Amino acid sequence: MAKENTRLAAFAPLLGDWLTTGKHPHLPGRTLRGRVSFERIEDGAFVRMRSTSAEPEIPSGVAIFGSDDAEGAGAMLYFDERGVSRC
Repeated sequence: MAKENTRLAAFAPLLGDWLTTGKHPHLPGRTLRGRVSFERIEDGAFVRMRSTSAEPEIPSGVAIFGSDDAEGAGAMLYFDERGVSRC
């Protein structure tokens, strides 16, 4: 259906499944752990990121990355289990 979006080539090193660790300023002294995956979808027209966390304070979410030729920039749509959505 779609053609690979060459503007998303920079995501290539991230494709696959990853374990994550990090910190958050509102949760001092804690190491946060989770998982994230990046995959091409729609024959490479987009990249999808799925994230989950072992910490109840950190929501699981999904983001779709693409590009906007009119703006000459990348674009991201995000949605998480709280119902929060962002561009």
